[in-house]
Amino acid sequence: TFGDKVATISNVADASTATNEFTSKVKTASAGFDNLSASFEKATANLKAMGESNVDSQAYHDQVNNLAKNLSALNAVYELELQDSSAHLKSMNKFYSNLSLTMQNFNESMEDSKQFKEEVNKLAKNLASLNSIYGNMLSAMNGPRV
Repeated sequence: TFGDKVATISNVADASTATNEFTSKVKTASAGFDNLSASFEKATANLKAMGESNVDSQAYHDQVNNLAKNLSALNAVYELELQDSSAHLKSMNKFYSNLSLTMQNFNESMEDSKQFKEEVNKLAKNLASLNSIYGNMLSAMNGPRV
């Protein structure tokens, strides 16, 4: 019947509208998929860059570790040098202390030496006086014998 045909045409028109809507939605989904694909590409590029920066970070970390080891070794050498310098300084202080003591002893021995010289001079004078006295005594004893 005519009503059925009109209803069928109406259904076909509705199907056409539904198809158009479906097509529109497929196009929208396709555009969304394209955007999603572009986002995934960007994410992949960012992850790749992050992976490369991780390699750079590891290299930097290794260099910092090497620097720390070198500084530690340098610090140990510096500590040894400092201890050696301290020991050398103590040794020099002891040497100067001993040298000062030696100079003091030398000055005291010079005083003793002066006194010894004076005493030897007195002894020589006294001995000369005694020799003169004994010489006179001998001369008197050996005087002319009659």
